[in-house]
Amino acid sequence: MVNYPIVFSPHHAPPGAPVGFVRSALVGTLALCSWLLTGTALGQSTGIDSLEARLPTLAADTNRVNALNRLAYAQRNSEYQRASLYAEEARVLSSKLRFLKGEVSALNTVGWVHYRKGNYQQAFGYALQSLKKNGPLGSKPEIARSLITMALVEIKQDHHPKAIEYLNRALVIGEETDDKLIRGRSLNNLSTIYYKQQNYPLALRYARQALENNRKADDPSSLCYSWRNLGNVYVKQGKANQARVCFFKSLKLANQTKNKYLRVTCLSGIGDVFELQGRFAQAIEYKMRAAKEAREADLRPDLEATYANLAGLFAKTNNWSSAYAYQQLYTATHDSLYNESNSHKITQLQAHYDASQKQAQIELLKREKALQEAEIRKQTLLRNSFFAGFGLFLILAFILYRSNRAKRKANAKLRRQNLEIQQQTKEIETQRDHLAEKGRQIQRALNENNEQKQELEALNATKDKFFSIVAHDLRGPLNTLAGFSDLLSLGLDCMTREEIESIAADLSKSVRNTVQLTNNLLTWARCQMNSVDFHPVTLDVSEAIAAMVNLLQPTAQQKGVGLLAETSPGLMALVDGEHLSFILRNLTSNAIKFTHSGGTVRVETSVQEGMIGVSVTDTGVGMSEERVNDVFRIDTHHSTAGTNEEKGTGLGLLLCKEFVEKNGGRICVTSRLGEGSTFGFTLQRSTVTV
Repeated sequence: MVNYPIVFSPHHAPPGAPVGFVRSALVGTLALCSWLLTGTALGQSTGIDSLEARLPTLAADTNRVNALNRLAYAQRNSEYQRASLYAEEARVLSSKLRFLKGEVSALNTVGWVHYRKGNYQQAFGYALQSLKKNGPLGSKPEIARSLITMALVEIKQDHHPKAIEYLNRALVIGEETDDKLIRGRSLNNLSTIYYKQQNYPLALRYARQALENNRKADDPSSLCYSWRNLGNVYVKQGKANQARVCFFKSLKLANQTKNKYLRVTCLSGIGDVFELQGRFAQAIEYKMRAAKEAREADLRPDLEATYANLAGLFAKTNNWSSAYAYQQLYTATHDSLYNESNSHKITQLQAHYDASQKQAQIELLKREKALQEAEIRKQTLLRNSFFAGFGLFLILAFILYRSNRAKRKANAKLRRQNLEIQQQTKEIETQRDHLAEKGRQIQRALNENNEQKQELEALNATKDKFFSIVAHDLRGPLNTLAGFSDLLSLGLDCMTREEIESIAADLSKSVRNTVQLTNNLLTWARCQMNSVDFHPVTLDVSEAIAAMVNLLQPTAQQKGVGLLAETSPGLMALVDGEHLSFILRNLTSNAIKFTHSGGTVRVETSVQEGMIGVSVTDTGVGMSEERVNDVFRIDTHHSTAGTNEEKGTGLGLLLCKEFVEKNGGRICVTSRLGEGSTFGFTLQRSTVTV
C-alpha cells in the first residue's frame, strides 16, 4: 500500500508523452498563468495596497469607515483574518459616529467572513443585525447582501424553502435596481440549492442564466461561481470532459480574484472528474491539494467533505491505512461542525418561538386595554348623563316648589327618588370596584401564567439541549463503530494481523463505552420517571467502602495510583445499598481516572451534624472554577478523557447526584486545577445498631 503525499505534478499530458514534454508543458502553463494574473491580480492588489498605505493617515471619521469597508469587502474571499479586522474596526467606529450606512456594510462583511469559516450561527446573527439596522436606511444592495448570507446559512442547515425565499427576494432587488452583481449571486445560489436537491436540470438552467448575466456584468468572482456550478452538475450527469473544462475555467478566475474558497472547491471538483474517469491517483492528488488549501484557509465545511472523499478514494485503491486515517479526520471535523450547527438550530428556533410569543402577548394586552377603555368611556357617559339629569331635575323641582307650595308632596317624592338614586350610585360604585378587583385578579393570574410558562420554557430548553448533547454522544461512538466495521468488511483480506488487532481493540473499547453510556442513560431515564427501586436499610458505611476498595484496587495498582481508605468503623447509615455502591464506585473510579501514576486517592468518613460525611480526594489534574460550577448541570455535561485517555460517559456524576439526593443527602465538589479534587457527600445517620 502507498501513502500519498501532497504533491503538485501535471497529469494532463497526452498518454505516452515523454517526461520532457510534461515538464515543458508545466513550465509553459505556469508562465502563461503568471502573465495572465499579472494584469488583473496586480491591478487589484495595487489598489488595495494603495488604500492600506493611506489608512494610517485617515482621521477617525466617515472617510476612514468607508476606506475600511472597501478593504474588508475587497479581501472577504481571500484574506479572511484581515477582512474581519477591517470590518470590525469599521463597525465599532461607525457605531461611535452614528454612521448607519457604514455600520450596515461592516456587519454584512463580518457575517460573510464568519460564513466562509463555517461559523453559521454568527454569520446569520450579523446578517440579521445588518438587516434590522438597515430599516430606516433602506439600502437595497445591503438588504440583498444580508438576504444572500442568511440564505446560504439556511442552505447549510438544509432549510431549502427558507433559503429560496431569501434568494428570490434578493433577485427581485437585483432586477428592480438593475444590479447584475446581486442578480448573478442570487442565480448562482439558486443553482446550488437545486443541485443539493438533485434537481440537476433546474440547477443547470439557473447556472446558465447566472453565467450569461455574469458575463454581461464583467464580474470575475460571480462568473467563477457559475463555471464551478456548471462543473458540479456535469459531474453528476457523467459528462467528465465538459465538467473538466468548466472547473479549469473557474480555477483560473479563482486565481485572478484570489478566492480561496473557490480554489478549494474547483480543485475538489477536478478530483471528482478524475474519479469519474477511474483515474484514482490523479483524483487523490487534487483532493489532497484541496484539503491542504482548505486547512490553511480554515474552510472547515469544505475540509470535512474533502476528508470524506479521500477516505472513499483510498478505500477504492485498497489503501486501508490511509482510508482509516482520513475517516478519523473526517469524524473529528464533522463533530466540531455538528456542535455549532446544532447550537445554531436551537438558538434560531428559540428566537422564532420567543418572537411569536411576545407578539401574541402584545396583541392580547392591546385587546384588553381597548376593552377597558371602552368600559371606562361607557361608565363615564352614564355618570355624566346621570348627574346632568339629576341637576336638571333639581332645578325644575326648585322652580315648582317656589311657584307652587302645593307641590310639596311631589318634592318629598322627589327626595325619596333622590335617595334611591344615591343608593343606586353607591351600588354602581361598588360594582365598579368589584370589576376593578376582578381586573387585578385577572392580571395577577396572567402574570403567574407567564412566570410558569417561562419556567416551563427554560426547563424544555434545558431538556432539549441535554438530549441534543446525548444524541451527539451516541452518534460519535456509533459512527466510529460503523467506520471500523466498514474498514473490516471491505479491507479484511488486505490488512495485516497487526492492523486487524488494532482496529479490533479500538472496536472493543468503543462497544464497551457505548454499552456503559446506554446503561447510564437508561438508569438516568428511570430516575426521571421515579421507576428506580429505592430500599433504604441500615448499613455500615466503612464496610461498603472496604468492599469498593477491594473491587477497584487492581485498577489503581495497574495505573500506579495509591488507593487508601481512612474510615471509622460502626458508622451506620440509612441508605439504599445499591445506590451507595454506585456512588462510591463512580466517584472513586473518576478519581483514579484523573490521577497520574504515583498519585494518591483517599476515601474518608466523618460525622457532620447528625449526618455521615464521605469524601473522595485525589491528587490528580483538578478542574477549573468554570468546570466545577457546571459539573452537576444536566445541560452542560460532557465526557473528558482520563490521564491515560480513559473514556467516560459523562452521566456518572449526574446519577451520583440523583442517588445522593434520593437518599436524603447532598453532594459537593472542591477542586484546583493541577492540584486535585475532592468530591464529598452526606448520608442520613441511622439510630439503629446492627
